[in-house]
Amino acid sequence: MNNFALVHRLSAPARRAILTLALGLLGPLAGVAETNLVLVGDSPFTNAAPGVAFTAALTYAPADMDIEASVTGGDGVVPQANVTLATDYPDAQVVLTPLTNTSGQVSVTVEGRTDEGAVTNTVDFVVWFRRYPPTLTLPVTATMDEDETKAVPFTIGYPESGRSLAGLELSAVSSNADLIDADGIVLGGSGANRTLTLTPKADVNGTAVITVTLEDDDYSVSKDMTLTVNPVPDRPTLTGVVPLAFDDNVGATNIFSGVVIDDVDHNMPDPEELTVTVTLANDAYAVFAVQQPSTTSYATTGTPDEVTAAIRALAVIPHQGQGQPGMENSVDVTVLVEDGEPWDPPVTETVALTIRVVNRPPDFLAYLNPDTVYEGQSIQPFHIDYINDPDPGEDDFTLHVSLADPAQSDLGSLSSTNAIRGNESVIKSEIRTLVFEAAVGAMTTSSVPIAIRFDVYDSHGGMASRTNILMLLELLRPPEISGIPAVTIDVQDGSPPIVPYPEALVRDPDLDHEGNPQLVRAALSQTDPTLGSFSQDTLALQYPSTLTEALREITYQPYPGALPVGQTAETRLVLRVTDDSGLAATNNSVVIRITSVNNPPQILNVPPPELQPVRLPPAEDLRPFAG
Repeated sequence: MNNFALVHRLSAPARRAILTLALGLLGPLAGVAETNLVLVGDSPFTNAAPGVAFTAALTYAPADMDIEASVTGGDGVVPQANVTLATDYPDAQVVLTPLTNTSGQVSVTVEGRTDEGAVTNTVDFVVWFRRYPPTLTLPVTATMDEDETKAVPFTIGYPESGRSLAGLELSAVSSNADLIDADGIVLGGSGANRTLTLTPKADVNGTAVITVTLEDDDYSVSKDMTLTVNPVPDRPTLTGVVPLAFDDNVGATNIFSGVVIDDVDHNMPDPEELTVTVTLANDAYAVFAVQQPSTTSYATTGTPDEVTAAIRALAVIPHQGQGQPGMENSVDVTVLVEDGEPWDPPVTETVALTIRVVNRPPDFLAYLNPDTVYEGQSIQPFHIDYINDPDPGEDDFTLHVSLADPAQSDLGSLSSTNAIRGNESVIKSEIRTLVFEAAVGAMTTSSVPIAIRFDVYDSHGGMASRTNILMLLELLRPPEISGIPAVTIDVQDGSPPIVPYPEALVRDPDLDHEGNPQLVRAALSQTDPTLGSFSQDTLALQYPSTLTEALREITYQPYPGALPVGQTAETRLVLRVTDDSGLAATNNSVVIRITSVNNPPQILNVPPPELQPVRLPPAEDLRPFAG
């Protein structure tokens, strides 16, 4: 075979190198045999995977070259016996098969020899046999009860014998952090023997996949273990049941507003149904507002939230007046929670309800008779019909009577403001002696309601009040006429007018609603109007002072000739003064005595001269009075 036959079997780079060399030496070495042993690829090499054999490729020449491959280092990985050589001129293959579970560097020398055994060519190369990944042995499943801790043993290592575990790192995670989280997983142990200590969350059950990972610089190995936590019954919990104190007059009272009833088994995985029973020791001092099934027992069933809401809404109604005011009565109340498990001791709480007896005010009826009074009048209108007290042993009372509005004190006053003390009989008797004295002249309206307040106290400070209305009426007084003495005035008929009331004085003691003097009017008359007349016989409404002035100016004119000559007659003047309310005063003190005298004749109704007729002398003498 010539050099060109060798070259075509090599790789492209190798063929180019050998072809170049052959062409250069062909002339000088013509007729001399050529030897060649070439490694395909660059050392060092690495096998494809742990435990996998490695094949080194070479080319050689001449065809009759003997090739030998020797392990010069790393025979613990690939012993000489695990080296095989195959040739197919011009190619050769050296196959290195590592021992099971071994890794590391292997050095190999390949020699080419002549027929005489002389070494003509040598090739050295190195192969790194890959390390094996670490091994992790972990149970596929683990089972435990809730509220326990479980240590699961497992092992780690390398397939290679004697390989150090110092560089290995372990970690573990949970697929269900609600069941077990990172804080509940602890890795322990040393060397090949390790432990996985598992502590699920308290009172939780279910499943989680625990993934353990083992890592070194080259590999990461993970294994899964399914953890099953079995449910274990847990006691229900009852909190917020505390002693309570309240008054007996508060009505329906929630006694467990802060209670919390729970069960950690609820929805783990099924809903938990609880039964709660609340019991009063007796019904002497209180009963349940919801009597289910009785006045002293209440029961409800449902989920923890449902029974909590029901118990928070549960109310008791205290009985009032169970003892003297200020006493404290006590009754025990017991709450029992059941979930179907025979808990010993049971889930229960007993506390005391303290009910304070509150003083209740007395009840009474007061009235006024009469219930009206005039200005300036004094009356005894006060009466008590009854006094009752709902509290036992309450027999003594204190009564205060007063004006409800102190601003009305100018309208009247009570004869005594002292309290009246005693039992019902004493108070009924003594209040009748109390006098109301109405003031005079303080009113500006025709009537004013005066609120009379009655306050009754019991011996424990309880108080009840009642208010009655006493109607104060304005006392209307008639006008007053003065300054007119009882007198008889002698005059002759036909005498000049006389002034009958020169010093008359009219006044009215009442004021109108604006505080001004009340208006008055006057009417004048006489017992014998045939004897004379007034210059004015009516005076319209006006103030008393104005009316007084008007009266003093009125005159009386006797009629001349009203009587036969020589006769005397009397007429009494009547003055009637009426105020705006219709009340009147009359004065008839003045008498006019008229004596008739012979008065000269009077020619009346003579027309003035210019209107008189012209007198013509008669045609003959007229003698009208002859005979």
